[in-house]
Amino acid sequence: NQGTCKHGHRRLRIVTAPFARAEMVTLTEESPDGLVSNVKPAAEMSAAELEQLASDPRIRELQYKLRHGGEKFKLQVTNQKPQEIRAIHVPEDATPEQQHAALQEAMRQEQLNTQRSEEEERRRQREAHVKRMQRSDVWCYVVEGAGCSQLNGEYHRTGESVRNGARVYGGPDGFVMSREVISGGEGWIIGQAPRAFYAYQTKDTLAPESHWSVQEHGKEPSPTVKAVEPFEAVEAAKQAGNGAFKGADFAGAVEKYDEALSIA
Repeated sequence: NQGTCKHGHRRLRIVTAPFARAEMVTLTEESPDGLVSNVKPAAEMSAAELEQLASDPRIRELQYKLRHGGEKFKLQVTNQKPQEIRAIHVPEDATPEQQHAALQEAMRQEQLNTQRSEEEERRRQREAHVKRMQRSDVWCYVVEGAGCSQLNGEYHRTGESVRNGARVYGGPDGFVMSREVISGGEGWIIGQAPRAFYAYQTKDTLAPESHWSVQEHGKEPSPTVKAVEPFEAVEAAKQAGNGAFKGADFAGAVEKYDEALSIA
């Protein structure tokens, strides 16, 4: 949307995703948020980025509309939900080059904002992982999707035994998930001693959810691993007991309630 504010500046409302990813450019009505802050100069964009930007038909259409005026319009080339950014202002008498530069700056700023948001999300995930590590004592692991289907299933604590700082978990057909230290490295292994099927090198005492590496006796794809904490196991058993009770399976309900009470 282009219009004129009381200070004699044309105002462009831009909705865009980072252009470097080539997802979309969307123009719509201006929001009351004001100017984009901390915008880097367009001169900082590389020659390849400038060439790519200038050749995009969406940008050419935008430039045409900026030069020739017109009513409010919206240009959206995407099947994704637009991500809003703040309005940008350009002088009423701005040249096409200045208008182009303002658009470049807005897109660069949006890319930086997205990067900062992604970094913040990664930081929150790391903090959540550390907090879970501090209080976690997994009741069981659920292994799914492994190319060696015989090892898929639930892995439960094998008594109170601890190996290299973590419990040992036994699964179907004699498979074991445990934390091992081998040749100076440490991490998790799923296998039947002495054969390793899948492994993940890490200092964490909580088994990873994904990205396990396939070992000599394993095969693609690698599994996904879900950790079930005691409180989650209690809730699942309780809900199963409630379901059995509603179905008049009283013996089954008692069994599930006893299971919930036995989890520690």
